[in-house]
Amino acid sequence: HNYGSGGVMALSAAQQPSSSQAVSRGTAVPTLTKSPLGKVLLPQSDRILHVGNLDWTLPTEDVSRLIMRALGGTSTGVVNMIVSPLPVPRRKRDEGKYHGGSAKVEFTSAAAATMAMKVLQEYTANPKMRVRWASIPPPPAPVAKELTEEDLALRQERAASNFRRRQRKAQAT
Repeated sequence: HNYGSGGVMALSAAQQPSSSQAVSRGTAVPTLTKSPLGKVLLPQSDRILHVGNLDWTLPTEDVSRLIMRALGGTSTGVVNMIVSPLPVPRRKRDEGKYHGGSAKVEFTSAAAATMAMKVLQEYTANPKMRVRWASIPPPPAPVAKELTEEDLALRQERAASNFRRRQRKAQAT
């Protein structure tokens, strides 16, 4: 899934999953939880972490290196890392910023992601860094198919039939 057009960290060949390792978006945690405000939250991934509250003035590559350094030995399970982009159009307040202040890190397995979450939460070089499970966005809305001549004729026929039925009911009352 594409999380934006931000800085994407390229992984070395050793870190890339093999073709036998099926990489999907992960399974959702089966229960939907409610926020303190009463809103239902989106399902959460068990393989994708959201790392927030990152320094905006660091270049994207430095943010990727910071997260990989924080992961240390657990970084072998990283499949993909995307640093959130700045919103477009840029505003005056965005001067000097390189990214949106957060990143999504995808792992090969739920176990690797869980271990990485524990490591990142204990990382003391940036105590303000916030780590949580990433939300799985809802599936895109279905795209309306184009009507063929046959579909259009069928719709017109149904509309005329319904119109005649309403006329008969109106006359009967």
